[in-house]
Amino acid sequence: MQRFNIFAVIPFVFFFLHGQEVSANTFDPVNSLLIEAEEFHNSGQEEKALNLYLEVLEKAPRNYDALWNASLLYTRKGQRQSNFSDEVRYYEKAREIARTCLRHHPDKPRSHYVYGIATAALVDDMPNSSERFRLIGEIKEHADRAVTMDPGYAPAWHLLGVWHSNLANVSQAERFAARMIYGRLPDGASKQKAEEYLKRAIRMEPDEILFYLDLGQHYQEYREYSKAIPMLEKAISLPAISENDRHYQQEARDRLRQMGR
Repeated sequence: MQRFNIFAVIPFVFFFLHGQEVSANTFDPVNSLLIEAEEFHNSGQEEKALNLYLEVLEKAPRNYDALWNASLLYTRKGQRQSNFSDEVRYYEKAREIARTCLRHHPDKPRSHYVYGIATAALVDDMPNSSERFRLIGEIKEHADRAVTMDPGYAPAWHLLGVWHSNLANVSQAERFAARMIYGRLPDGASKQKAEEYLKRAIRMEPDEILFYLDLGQHYQEYREYSKAIPMLEKAISLPAISENDRHYQQEARDRLRQMGR
């Protein structure tokens, strides 16, 4: 998340927030809410953070930080649901907010990332259809834009790696059958690129549990168990900050059991 810079100007002092100047003596409720939301987000209290980001959006509907964070937290909230209709509802809400973020901030990398990740979550639960295949292409498009705009943003590389992992695992026979019924799947997916991008995300953020889980899953799907096991064990060994982290660690344990560990 971006932090706001404070500049001392003599004889006046101003706070700069997204290009708007506000007197230092004036209480800025939006900035205050964003700081509090970030603290909750960083400590894993995602529901409290989400409520504060939504409060910001009531006051400042185009605020970039509130938009992308709210979208991301709705996606993560959807991942925690056990009820399918609740899952889809939160993913659709995440995409709705991400579309608003894209409309007002098309030049910002996280606008593209949160749209891509919300769409990826929704696609996972969709049956095969021409719409599903179209959305799979959109995920790649927005992940590519995010990493181009900000090559140092690890989650975007993770999303791109997962996209390559999932699509590279589709056989030619499956692609042919899908094309005959639903339309063409995007080309260009690569097992090697999946590994490269997932490893890159890990190098950038070595404490992110999800990155190890998904690299472990990638290796498991290709029966590279000697590589999968240490990745899944690493995911379990890291400190879990959020409820989603604990969910990811449980999935890692389940995958290790599948491999007899």
